[in-house]
Amino acid sequence: MFFGEQQKALIQGQARVFINWTTARTPKGVNVRIDALGVDGLGAAGVPAWVDLHFWQRFGNSIMLSFINDAIATAANNASKNQNDNSIKVDNTEDAAKDMANTALENSINIPPTGYINQGELISIIVPRDTYFTGVYDIR
Repeated sequence: MFFGEQQKALIQGQARVFINWTTARTPKGVNVRIDALGVDGLGAAGVPAWVDLHFWQRFGNSIMLSFINDAIATAANNASKNQNDNSIKVDNTEDAAKDMANTALENSINIPPTGYINQGELISIIVPRDTYFTGVYDIR
């Protein structure tokens, strides 16, 4: 049995998940520190992953609020054209919509990408050094 960890989240533009295998446990319960890398079927470091960039979660609220702001401004312009002597002011509404869009963008812009690997994906392990079990097992 092998134990490992993914120490670092994905960074932008990276489509691989990197795994560090730390320990191997033999069937007799002996733990061996291996500090090995997980590789794909061709031996390249990491495992290919489908990456979800969370585009709509990151920018959807901002885009929606920008559309609302544009709709309010367009309605105000149309209303002011229809009523020549009365002008309609919606500056406060426009400013509030801009502030809401900025707040929504600030709160969601730092969502990190998520990498997905299929269940049952074949992951190989490259152990960087020889491991000896002479102190644990006898040769017969």
